[in-house]
Amino acid sequence: MQHSWDIVVSILVIFGLLFFGVAVWALSWAAKNRQFERFEQGARVIFDEEEPEGVCTDSFPSASKKSKNRRADKSNQKSVDGSD
Repeated sequence: MQHSWDIVVSILVIFGLLFFGVAVWALSWAAKNRQFERFEQGARVIFDEEEPEGVCTDSFPSASKKSKNRRADKSNQKSVDGSD
């Protein structure tokens, strides 16, 4: 019985070391290719006028009508106030 556990542990250690090696390689590749420069700018690229940063416009399909109405009221208030 001890022999089979040795094999399992050996396989797990090998896969762990392989995973660690790939992770180190990936991080070093990203650093060499300047993937970490202007990190926050890349996160803001997905926002535009229809979905501004910091405003939740997505909802779960079964969201209540109340929450949808509240969002609509808030967006109307911003338009009226001019605080876009």
